[in-house]
Amino acid sequence: RYTMAGKKRSRKSISSPPSANNANNNNSEQPPQKSKTKKTGRKKVPLKKKTDGLFMVTDAKIKSGTEEGTPKPKRRKLKDHSIILETKKSVGSKKITQDEEIVNHISIFLSFGKNNNDEMDLLLDDNKNAQREEESLFLDSISYLVRFLDNSIATETKITKEDVATLLLPWSIARLMRLAATATASSSGDADSRENDVLAWRTLSCSFNILSPPVVTSALSNVAGSPSADEETRAQKGEDEATTTKEATALLSACLYASNVFLHLTRRYRPSLDNACNSLLHTVDELVVSSSSHKADKTRNQGGSAKYLPLHQAAVVHATLALIHVLMPNSNAKKLFGTICSVDVLPRLGRLKMVQVVNNENENIESLTKEWIGSKGQASAEELVQKILWEGMFDSVHHMDGYRTMNELHTMPELPKLYSGEDTNGDEEGGDADDVGTDDQTKSKDLLPTPKEESAAAAKGKGKGGGKKSCFQSSLFTSLSSLLSLPAAAASILATDDVDMGGEEKGGEEATRKAIQNAMAAANLLPMITLGFFERIGANNGGGAASRGGGGAITTSEADAKLQFRFWCHIMTPALDQLFRIHNCHDDTSSPSEQDGLTLALLEATSQTLGMVLKYDAYLPSYSDPNEHHIKFLECVTTGLLQCIDNTDVDVVRGGDDQTIIQSHSSLVIIASLLPILQLNHRLIHDKLAKVIYFASGCLSSSTTQEENPQAKAKASELLCVIVKIYRELRQVGYFLTSTRGAFDIASGVAGVGHDEDVSSHTGGDLACMKNLLSCGNVMESLSMAYQTSLPSGQLHEIWEFFDEWIVTIVDGKIVGQTDSSAAAMVELSFAVQMFIVFIKNIRANKQNSPELRSMCEKSVTTSISKLLGKTTTGGGSSLTISADSEEGNRNGGSLMRLGFDLCGWLVDLHTRSCFWIDNIHVDDGHVGTSFLLTKKRNDEDSDDDLNVLEYLRNVAETTVSTTKFKMWRASWLDTYWQSTTRTTDSGNCLEKFRDIGIPPSLRGSLQRLALHRIHQLHSMIYYCNLVENERHASSDDLQDNDHSSSQALTNEARMLVDFSLYIACSQLVPRQPNTCATATDESSDESLWSPLAQSLCIWTHYSDSFQAELFLIWFFTTLCQGESRLGGVPAQVFRLEKTITLTLARDASFYDVGEVMSLFMNVGIQFAFNLFLDSIETTGTPLEKIVQESSGLTVSCMELAEKGDAKLSHDNHIDTVSTLLSFLASAPLQLALCNENINLLDRVVGLDILSSRVIKQGLDAQMCNGPQLLNIVRSTKRIIANLLPKTLLRSSDFGAPCLANMTSQLSKNCLDFRFDDGVLFASSNAISEYFSICIDHNEKNASMLAEFVTQMGSLVPDAADIDFSANTLLIRSVIRRMNILDRHHSLSKKTTSSNNSSYELCMSFVLDVQKRLQSSMLRHLSKAGNDLENDKVAGNALLLESEILSFIGNHLVTTPEKNLMTDEQVEESRKSVRTVFEMVTSVQGSQCSLEFSNASSYFLSAMAAAPGYILQCVSSSVLLENILAALALSFSRGQESPLLDAALCSLIRSSGLEETKTITTHVLREPEGGNRVDSAFTTKIFHLLITCANSPDQHKYISGKCKSFLLISIGLLRDTECGRSQLVQNVKLFSKTMTTLISKKELLLLSGREIAMICCEMNPLFNCDGVKEYDDVDEGASIFNSCCLVVASLIAHYPKQLYGCPSPLFSLLLTLLSNILHTSVKKGLSRKALEYAKVCELLIPHKDIFKKHVVGLLLCFIRALSEGMNPTTKSKLMPSIYALLDMCSDFETRQINAMIDVPSKTLFAPVFQSFRKYYQYHGQA
Repeated sequence: RYTMAGKKRSRKSISSPPSANNANNNNSEQPPQKSKTKKTGRKKVPLKKKTDGLFMVTDAKIKSGTEEGTPKPKRRKLKDHSIILETKKSVGSKKITQDEEIVNHISIFLSFGKNNNDEMDLLLDDNKNAQREEESLFLDSISYLVRFLDNSIATETKITKEDVATLLLPWSIARLMRLAATATASSSGDADSRENDVLAWRTLSCSFNILSPPVVTSALSNVAGSPSADEETRAQKGEDEATTTKEATALLSACLYASNVFLHLTRRYRPSLDNACNSLLHTVDELVVSSSSHKADKTRNQGGSAKYLPLHQAAVVHATLALIHVLMPNSNAKKLFGTICSVDVLPRLGRLKMVQVVNNENENIESLTKEWIGSKGQASAEELVQKILWEGMFDSVHHMDGYRTMNELHTMPELPKLYSGEDTNGDEEGGDADDVGTDDQTKSKDLLPTPKEESAAAAKGKGKGGGKKSCFQSSLFTSLSSLLSLPAAAASILATDDVDMGGEEKGGEEATRKAIQNAMAAANLLPMITLGFFERIGANNGGGAASRGGGGAITTSEADAKLQFRFWCHIMTPALDQLFRIHNCHDDTSSPSEQDGLTLALLEATSQTLGMVLKYDAYLPSYSDPNEHHIKFLECVTTGLLQCIDNTDVDVVRGGDDQTIIQSHSSLVIIASLLPILQLNHRLIHDKLAKVIYFASGCLSSSTTQEENPQAKAKASELLCVIVKIYRELRQVGYFLTSTRGAFDIASGVAGVGHDEDVSSHTGGDLACMKNLLSCGNVMESLSMAYQTSLPSGQLHEIWEFFDEWIVTIVDGKIVGQTDSSAAAMVELSFAVQMFIVFIKNIRANKQNSPELRSMCEKSVTTSISKLLGKTTTGGGSSLTISADSEEGNRNGGSLMRLGFDLCGWLVDLHTRSCFWIDNIHVDDGHVGTSFLLTKKRNDEDSDDDLNVLEYLRNVAETTVSTTKFKMWRASWLDTYWQSTTRTTDSGNCLEKFRDIGIPPSLRGSLQRLALHRIHQLHSMIYYCNLVENERHASSDDLQDNDHSSSQALTNEARMLVDFSLYIACSQLVPRQPNTCATATDESSDESLWSPLAQSLCIWTHYSDSFQAELFLIWFFTTLCQGESRLGGVPAQVFRLEKTITLTLARDASFYDVGEVMSLFMNVGIQFAFNLFLDSIETTGTPLEKIVQESSGLTVSCMELAEKGDAKLSHDNHIDTVSTLLSFLASAPLQLALCNENINLLDRVVGLDILSSRVIKQGLDAQMCNGPQLLNIVRSTKRIIANLLPKTLLRSSDFGAPCLANMTSQLSKNCLDFRFDDGVLFASSNAISEYFSICIDHNEKNASMLAEFVTQMGSLVPDAADIDFSANTLLIRSVIRRMNILDRHHSLSKKTTSSNNSSYELCMSFVLDVQKRLQSSMLRHLSKAGNDLENDKVAGNALLLESEILSFIGNHLVTTPEKNLMTDEQVEESRKSVRTVFEMVTSVQGSQCSLEFSNASSYFLSAMAAAPGYILQCVSSSVLLENILAALALSFSRGQESPLLDAALCSLIRSSGLEETKTITTHVLREPEGGNRVDSAFTTKIFHLLITCANSPDQHKYISGKCKSFLLISIGLLRDTECGRSQLVQNVKLFSKTMTTLISKKELLLLSGREIAMICCEMNPLFNCDGVKEYDDVDEGASIFNSCCLVVASLIAHYPKQLYGCPSPLFSLLLTLLSNILHTSVKKGLSRKALEYAKVCELLIPHKDIFKKHVVGLLLCFIRALSEGMNPTTKSKLMPSIYALLDMCSDFETRQINAMIDVPSKTLFAPVFQSFRKYYQYHGQA
């Protein structure tokens, strides 16, 4: 459209390639003598007569058989010729080429185009059919040519695509021009006409793609492949679905091609900026408004409505914005500002900013957008709008100085109107808030001098210059004010709109709707505009975020901050004015949805801009504000937002319709706005804190908030947490609590403390939302921290009195005698009690406040507790009756008692903690301690009316534990539980009867917690009783006079309360059966009865027995291992809480120190797992119940069941629970006791192992659903067996136990059955090695065990050789490895009494037998190493077994004097085996073998080197060392650690002589073939091993001659700049380790001063000039720093006198290290670096006489860092180092430092120096 307007452009301006322009010329106009070359990008190429030949061939074919004449014969000849061509093509005698076919279609196109243009008007009616046929053929030719252009596959043709595109381009443009001229006729045309239009658009699009680089990637074609039918086209009447879909497809295809054309044209079209913004942008904006899907963004919470467009339309928007951005730099700055800030452009930019891409279902597809935009690195629409606004309004050269000098930014605007409900016209009668914005205020100016004024003041010596001026930048405020004022905007639209809106009334509604849309668009731009000004005003002075790196706190000068704040005030005033008008003056001229959308946009703008004010420090309370204009503006904003809170009902927000969703988002934005307001100045909401707390608490409980918008809950929680934090820092926690109480008054409609007079509108509010504060974790954590750390001692009594008075007031004033409001009062009372408990729990008792706390606890018993419990607990009875007649009274009475018991329990806890700090604690006779709470007797006359909670608790507990049901519970519960299964419902039903314990469910939890607090108190009292009794026992000679009656009575009471607490908790214990559910649903179901027991475990277990510990462990394992699917009637929230507690216990090391529980831990866990596994299988034979009852043992029963083969898993099983539990038991850090009872555990575990293995064997392989869990059970049982065997104390009768007798056979059978699982194999090998140790330990008592074991293991050897090698050799290798370990500890030399054969002899015979039978198999497998991974795995196992065998034989030959155990032939055979295996291993070293075989090879070499005398008899030392060094070099080059090879080399160095040392040195110092950095590092490593392990004088003498060469090689590691960062770290570590060892060994090399200076200088380049070198990993930088410090410390310690002569390199390095610390952040190892540096500085103190003058430079560096600004953490970490440096300075150095620093530096350094003189004292060397 814009391309064709005005003067016609040439084709050359459209098509970029020159060849295309040349090809476009007519053949008749081309002179034959034209140049024969064409210009290309690289060289001149001879020009082919492609164009001439093409048209000559075409003309020849057209003119064949006819002569030039009238047009008619030409048309007929064209038709005939076409038929002839088709005939020739169809005959197939000669296949035509693609060039000929293209020429054919081009000739048709040119011929028809010429005839159509010249003689189309002369056609008669009888020739219309012929014309249609020719036109059809013409369109087919165009389609073919377009497909040729669109084909992405390269074809070898003489005709280029540029030639074809040049020919088609004019036709497509002409066709579209005619289409635009006859738009009405075309719109009503038939389907063929529409297809022709699509063809024209496609032709133009493809032509542009060929003649210029394509703009859009394949994303558009992907969309075109699956078009979405237009809804209006689908709704046309009289057309079927197929026709509608076809038309919709054609319509979308035309849109796609047109969009592509538009993108091409925007790259070439260069209109004026005014034309682009007012015409082009207007058209695109109308496209967005008409085509976008308005959808509330619920996930990102953006203001207004997002614009969801298809990809091709979004591409048009992006291209338009990019065009405007390109035109901006060439425009006049002032005119550009006016264009961008106009009331027409700003709304359009705001709407285009919200454009998002959707697919056919209107869903966001970010991946497609990234393909379109992100692949080219282009900006998104929002980023383009930001660039347009920032460069058009905030140019640092043309605009920012105008902002600084304009009048508006030196005055404050009028305050926004806080409209009341009656002020619907927006008058100035809004109250006191409106009167603030007076003329005096608007004319007030701040002392903000402009740049010109500053220069004039500098010239004249005055403080102020001339006045301010009006600038064109003020049009921004004017435009925003016009757009955001709905009445004025609607009137302007109505006056300027030329469209007939159908009457004045309808026109007014339409104008209002458009005004609202413009206002929403403008509101969306406010945060972007504000951010642009804040950034540019700071960047103009060098303090923008860009110059600061975008990180850290953003600070500005006060003058710039005032400019920023006042800019924000001016730009937000119309938005706030309109926001408050909407919230208070409901307008009927617009729909509620439009008003809600505008409200949300305005709130979002307010929230985001307030965050910017906070982030950029545009307002600080410390800034000067003489007339308090700034704070008044913020107060006005806060008041308006709180008015918005009044209109946002918390109850309405919990709905689910569209209206409530919008209100939910409004609540979120209001909270997000209040958060920065609170952080700017807490005074703004100080008086309205109660309303804010109530509103935030209400948002926490909103169901819509939690489901639709999870950010709202997080924001509300953050707001409450910040409130608590601020008032904690202000030491005003009491005011926060008072405001929290006032929130209840707001909710109930009663004016209270902390809120204003308009709270009466909140009558009937929901009080339950306030309870969300208690469940908000971060709020309670901040409040707890405030109580613990920030509570002044004087406020302790004040807050305590506040809670006491609150509770008493509620009970007396709102509950007693008032049933109407008692429900709401109970909610408030519950909240007050819980807050009181939080306060009590977090008070830190100490020696100073303990007496006061004790007295306050005693007082609260007579006030709060007395009011809550009343007379329900007086007297000696134990009944729990409540003195109220009504149902409401009964319910309230039970709730009061529950709250009273809870509060009383925590008072007891605090009182007990206070008594710990008080001296003279007395425990009177009769086990009644008067020093403890609840135990004081009263002798008043009205003693019957006094409250005695302790007596009540005792009576209830004694009555409960004395009942028959309790005794039955103690006697039968555990047996019934263990006997219950899923198929025996009788036992399960027996457990149900213990749920009813005779205590009301609502009081169980509170009574249990009170009992546990009493146990804690009794524990302390027993401690004091024992102290008194011990004193009496020490002072009395007669032991009979001293009894322990007092402490015994207290102990008995504690045991009774433990029984009582566990009896209550057991009523909630979940049965193991998944089909058993709780029969009663009571109030206690919402609270956990086991959590208090778990939290006080370390106290009550002192008074527990095995029954109670086992009961607790049953709950522990049940909760730990079962999931929520097996809750069994327990609420989900209770289960999740208990699950968290059990996980915490399982990860707590102190849990495993509780002896009473750990003594039964493994027993209960294994029994629990065994019974669950039995419940999970079913059989057709023997009932499973009889297995447990068998007296012969579980192993025999399980073996019999396994042999029958009828055990299989049931459908509803517990395999996952058993698997989890056994894994936990196998890995738990238990300290098992050595006892005989472990044989029973072993019997049960072996039986479980047999059953689980058989279940898998019975066709349930590892691929089924329970396969992994079953395999994990098998692995875990074997690990548990390995843990139990060393802790099992066997008696004589236990040697023949079935679990031990069948151990070897069962483990070997499992290895064969589960050879596919490495975990089972390794677990079996560990278990069988432990069993072998048992046989060795008990060989003296029972020699048959070891003999039988060796026999059974010997039976595995033939199977290993013939059937399965890997599985059996793993068991054999584990046994021989244990033989080697026991042989080194001399545990195999014991002899039995019945035989002369020792255990060593049996082991030796077994090893020789294994070698004899498996030697050939092992060598065969070793020969296949290096072929593939499978062979390498088997070869690795063979090599490991060979290593163990040869190691045992080698140790025997070297250390054992018994020569008769091996014959000479066997000895020679073993040596031959060593040589053979060694040759095989060394031959495979260089090949590509697996890592597993490489590790096995390293193990073989280290095992052989452990007996150097034996290996050197088999292999020469030089060959052995060469191969070990080669293996080390290979592993080092791969970046792998090789501790086994290091140990082998060290062993050989220690046992070798001078020749071997020379061999090693020669090997590492020889010239490498292709030397690289790995060789230097490897050489340094070998050198370090040499100087560490060499121990003979000859070795030392030889090595000392090579040390200087090695020294240079080691230093060269630091110069390697080509290595990676991780390799550099490893090199520095190796250098440090080598240097520290070499420095300490002066007998090898005595370093000179030159060499020491070189070492120091070479470490400097590890850091740059400023001492800073960034490392991605924190440990990398710290490791390099610490390594350098170790070298320096070693030099100072061993070479101090040499350092005297070269101090400059040393202190240069120390200065670099100090600079590195100063530039290190806290999160990057600052503490470690500062600690190492302090050690170095302290080592310098003994040498301060020499080094003191060099310390000055280090101190000056520190002082300079102080003046530039230093992190407080960095300063505190550096203090030990600075103190050590100052200690080295004399008075002369101190005066020198004082003379070299300026006055500000002296001020900063003075506190450091004073603290040094006051606190520092040197305590000796580090």
